[in-house]
Amino acid sequence: SSDLKRATEICRKMVTQFGMSDNIGTIYLGSDQEVFVGMEFGQSREYSEEVAARIDREVSRILNDRYETAKKIISEKKEFLDKLVDALLKYETLNRAEFVALMETGEIPEGLGEDKPRTTAEVLKDSAALSADGTEKGTQPEKTDTEDEADDASEAEAPEQNEQEITLE
Repeated sequence: SSDLKRATEICRKMVTQFGMSDNIGTIYLGSDQEVFVGMEFGQSREYSEEVAARIDREVSRILNDRYETAKKIISEKKEFLDKLVDALLKYETLNRAEFVALMETGEIPEGLGEDKPRTTAEVLKDSAALSADGTEKGTQPEKTDTEDEADDASEAEAPEQNEQEITLE
C-alpha cells in the first residue's frame, strides 16, 4: 500500500506540478495547501472541481498505464526472473558480476563470487564459533606486549594492602 500511495503522489505531481500530461497540458496546478478544518485537514486549491476531476482521471490513467507496462515487462522477462530466483535460492546473494552474467548468459560462471559477501548461514556459523570476548571457544585471548607491561607496572606500583579491620566509633 505504501508503494501505491507513493506512485499516486508521484503521478499527481507529474500532472499538477511538472506539466507532464498531454490531457491537462503544461500548466502548474500544484498550489494545493492543507488547511485545518475542525478536527481534520482539508485541501484548498486554486482550480475548479471540474479541473480536479480531470486531474484525478489523468492520475488514474497514468497509474493504470504504468501498471500494464510493468506487468508486460515482468511477463516478457519471466524466464530471467525465474533464473534469478533460482540463483538467489542457491547462493543467497549475488554480486554485480554474477547478476550481469546471469542476465546475459543465463548462467553464473565459476570464480565470479570471490568478492562476494558471506551468506547469513556463514555469518551465523562463524559467530556461534566465537565466545563473548571475540576469541574462538576453548581458547584464551593472547595478551599483547603492552598489556603484559601494564600488568607488570601495576603489580610493582601497588603497595601491599594491610587487611586490618577498621572500626568507626
